[in-house]
Amino acid sequence: MLHIFFNILLVCCDKDGKVISLISGNYMPLRGPRGIKTKAGIGAIGHVATIDEYKGQGYGSMMVEAFKDECKKYAKERNETFLGLAGEVEDDAKNFFYYKHGFL
Repeated sequence: MLHIFFNILLVCCDKDGKVISLISGNYMPLRGPRGIKTKAGIGAIGHVATIDEYKGQGYGSMMVEAFKDECKKYAKERNETFLGLAGEVEDDAKNFFYYKHGFL
C-alpha cells in the first residue's frame, strides 16, 4: 500500500488573476515487500489542464516541470531519491504531451 505524504496543487494565473493552467497530484514514497522503506518516491499527477485559449503556448509543460521540481524538493527533504512522474492518459490525442515529458 502506498501512503501519500505530500499533496501538490499548482496554479498559473494571468495578470488579472484568471486561472490559465493547473496541475494537481501527490508525492508518494515507495515501499518494498512487507512495507520495507526504499528511500525512493514518485510524483503521481492526477490532473493537468490548460484553458483552450492558452493551449500550445507552454503552460502545461511549465506546470509539469514545476510539479516535478516540487516532488524533487520534497524527496530531498525526506532524504529519498525521486524516480520520476506517473500519470494516466485518458485521451489518445493527448498522448504526445505526456510522451514528450517522459511518461511511458
